Amino acid sequence: MLDVDTLVTFDRGGVSSHVNHSAVFYAVAYMFVEKIMPTRCTVYTLDSVNILRKYLGFFDLPLSFVLSSKRYFLRWTESRRVVRAMKRHKSQMVWFRHLYVCFSRYMVINTLRRISLTDIELELEVDD
Repeated sequence: MLDVDTLVTFDRGGVSSHVNHSAVFYAVAYMFVEKIMPTRCTVYTLDSVNILRKYLGFFDLPLSFVLSSKRYFLRWTESRRVVRAMKRHKSQMVWFRHLYVCFSRYMVINTLRRISLTDIELELEVDD
C-alpha cells in the first residue's frame, strides 16, 4: 500500500489539453475507483483555466482569489527552479514555452480543487 497523505495532480483538462497530463488524472482516478489510493490521502487537482487566464500571469491573481479557495503561490526561487528545469530539456523549449515561462499564471499562482471518490466517479461519468 502507498504511504501518501497528499497528492496534487492535473485535472481532466491537463492544463493545456495535453494527453499525457490528462492521462495522469485518469491514472489517479483509476487508483480511486480500484481502492488503491490510501484512504487518508487528500487529492487536489490543478485547475485548468482558459487561454486568456493562462497567460495573464500575475494579473490573474484577483480572479484566482475569487474563484478558488485553495491557492499556491510560487516563490521567486521556485519559479526560477521551474525555468531552469524546463531549460534542461532543450527539445521542450520551443518558442511558445519561452512565452509560457514569461507570461503564464502557472509560474505565479496555481489554484487547486480538492477531490474525492464521488468527484472522480462524476468526472468519469461525464466521459461516458
